[in-house]
Amino acid sequence: MKSCIPAPKSCHLVTGGMELTPSSRIVARQKSLLPLGRVLAPEVEVLTALQLRVIQGQPQAGDICLAVRRESPRDSYELRVDDAIRIEGENCDAVATGSVTMLQTLGMGTRPAGIRRQVVRDEPGFAYRGLMVDLARNWHPFESLKQLVVLCRWYKINCLHLHLTDNESFTFPSASQPSLPTPGRHYSLDQLRELETFAADRGVTLVPELDVPGHARSLLQALPRFVGCAPLGTRDLCPGRESTYRVLDELIGEMCAVFRRSPWFHLGADESERTSWPGCRHCRAAKAQHGLADDEELYRHFLLRMHRIVRAHGKKTMVWEGFGPGGRLRLPRDITVMVFESDYHTAPALLADGYTVINTSWRPLYVCERRWPTQTICRWTPYRWESPWRRSKAYGRGIDITPSPRLAGAQMCSWGLPEAAELPSLRERLAAMSEKVWNPAADVALGEFFKRLEQTDQRLDKMLFTARPRAAWPFFALEPDS
Repeated sequence: MKSCIPAPKSCHLVTGGMELTPSSRIVARQKSLLPLGRVLAPEVEVLTALQLRVIQGQPQAGDICLAVRRESPRDSYELRVDDAIRIEGENCDAVATGSVTMLQTLGMGTRPAGIRRQVVRDEPGFAYRGLMVDLARNWHPFESLKQLVVLCRWYKINCLHLHLTDNESFTFPSASQPSLPTPGRHYSLDQLRELETFAADRGVTLVPELDVPGHARSLLQALPRFVGCAPLGTRDLCPGRESTYRVLDELIGEMCAVFRRSPWFHLGADESERTSWPGCRHCRAAKAQHGLADDEELYRHFLLRMHRIVRAHGKKTMVWEGFGPGGRLRLPRDITVMVFESDYHTAPALLADGYTVINTSWRPLYVCERRWPTQTICRWTPYRWESPWRRSKAYGRGIDITPSPRLAGAQMCSWGLPEAAELPSLRERLAAMSEKVWNPAADVALGEFFKRLEQTDQRLDKMLFTARPRAAWPFFALEPDS
């Protein structure tokens, strides 16, 4: 389709078209789809100026019908346009995905409210299609997080990974540890609950991250007597104190209570320096008690303890690639590993060892001080890792894998960007990654892709920066009323 990113797997065009009118409605066949209907109504309005009612019931000619059809393949949807627009999917998220295809197609080559008669059958190439944003190094205002959710919805990115903690700040509003949130750089519980609902209504899952035991200076400075080594270190938490695990258990429980929709909890776990561990009396005692030979085994012991805590809260553990092969303590295979640097470990070795992995290849999926052009992402595949750093095993020739069911997908990672640079840096790049993750086997013709991108980006602009704000609209009026 000439107007869609990512391109659907199958589209059969039929002669003629259908047009929405003021009497058209958005009809949810199931009550669970009413929130999506209320999201879709203002989206249709900003493209067509039509204000459509949202109801639950039976559709009629001229309506937009939303329906869950359980016998469909997982995450698939069908968009059928004849005398009405019918969007059916295996679950509510799949229906949300199909509604984006309709929005991207609406009015192309016809009047604004017209749509070509067609049948689209589509499903993603990977179940996990993610974007990570770093809220700890450069704190973002709350409304900008909603913009990122809308960006994810528009390009069918189903997971928004929130890097909530790091050395620079702790942005989660802990009630159990009220001294922990960084002044002026944290969110309220009400804001995060609102964001969780806002994302869920759009088919986007928020994945929280509490980065430990490294990248934890903000946590360490706030609670040194509970999570710090003795003598006190400057960056890494103490894996020898029992109080460390009690505090982290409380924090993870609080985060899971807010981010209920995510099946995962991300522990970070990369780039642990461990400089304070050799001289720490708590760490020495823990190594002696558990028969741990060195600090690498103590690190694995920490990850095992944390994995049990995450599972006790009903979530699956995610980590960055931060542990290497081997080791006496074997880390469970139900931990999902985001492979970014190909330094500590590599995707082929992790897959061979039975782990599920997500491609977060530094090149071209990192958006930070070094950002790769959209064309580079269009030439990349989810089966390849590259790195600009000589220490990486993916430096130079890169690392390729054959397709595997344990490759869950890919994620773009935006590190350290100020809020003003976030959207401009991501809009084209995320669209390109979505195209590759949705259609991993397809070659992307650059000229044709950029023609589609011009169409989708213009519509995204209306979604993000409408100049006609209304209180009920989930958009972001950065221009005054005309």
